[in-house]
Amino acid sequence: MLGKLRGGMKEAGYVPDTNLSLFDLEDEEKASEV
Repeated sequence: MLGKLRGGMKEAGYVPDTNLSLFDLEDEEKASEV
């Protein structure tokens, strides 16, 4: 269910702000965790 929602948001142009992530992750990992 969340994957479907995330896909719809991405198609609509949503880009998560990963600059404030407190974890040492790669950008793609940050985006999937946000």
